Amino acid sequence: MLKKCIDFKGLSIATRQNAVLNLTQHQVTDDQRNGEIPVIEIYDPVGSGSGLGTGLGKQVVNLLTFTAIPSKRELKDRARELADIAAGQGCAYAMIGGAPYLMPHLEKALKLRGIKPLYAFSRRESVEVKNPDGTVTKTNRFKHLGFVQA
Repeated sequence: MLKKCIDFKGLSIATRQNAVLNLTQHQVTDDQRNGEIPVIEIYDPVGSGSGLGTGLGKQVVNLLTFTAIPSKRELKDRARELADIAAGQGCAYAMIGGAPYLMPHLEKALKLRGIKPLYAFSRRESVEVKNPDGTVTKTNRFKHLGFVQA
């Protein structure tokens, strides 16, 4: 079992090699952060100070965000840039997800750099609560169970 790491800014390269870099637009959950293989947040979305770098986070989000239909060239270029960012962090794994049309290109770019792309696997847990006015509020919680390697 790998050591759990909480101080993400202070991680050594040796520890990062046994960690998963979050290359998604979503915050790392407590389940992911405290799992057998720690997930490292590349940016600090909530001001917690746990991110690896402020500039990189904005760059990752921009590369993952599409406002128009992308060309194949744009998809490959963005995937290459994301993979370069991941390689610069020294992690052996990257958690990916998001735009399905980008993921095959990102998988390939990561693999070319020796980084194993992973998809988070979670179970949806639905909870229904009856409100005092008789209405029902349904909420979903996603329980992280592990990773699926691409």
